[in-house]
Amino acid sequence: MASGLQYGVTKVLEPHKLLIVVTPTYNRAFQAYYLTRLAHTLKLVPPPFLWIVVEMGAQSLETASLLRQTGIMYRHLVCEKNLTNIKDRGIHQRNVALAHIEQHQLDGIVYFADDDNVYTLELFEELRQIRYNQYLLALLMFSRFHMKMYVVWLQAFKPGVS
Repeated sequence: MASGLQYGVTKVLEPHKLLIVVTPTYNRAFQAYYLTRLAHTLKLVPPPFLWIVVEMGAQSLETASLLRQTGIMYRHLVCEKNLTNIKDRGIHQRNVALAHIEQHQLDGIVYFADDDNVYTLELFEELRQIRYNQYLLALLMFSRFHMKMYVVWLQAFKPGVS
């Protein structure tokens, strides 16, 4: 049957949780190339979806124009922190994005996607599988010289379910 009913069984469609992809970036020779490549992948991610791009120092006109042309729902933020150690740049940019998410009370699944990496749609499909009884805990552990990201999946305990 074309109506969505087969053999008396109704398929219930669950709404997707907002997927928030955070991309720290900075002005460099291949910045437009990296962002365009990432945008082509993100265009294929089904809604609801929000791309938060955080630039270092100031919003560049080139990045703003590129984001407008993607057709993706986005927010273009700036990290104005004056850094002495360039290795800390990404950490501060991610913190700006997290502060924005908290300030605007955005409820969704957050994923940090660097612009110079390549991503498959399967990753975003897997992120969509996170349900209310699962939590993705990303602990950022900082040291003086590096940052490690640990991803831990925790299955929530549901009373009465064996």
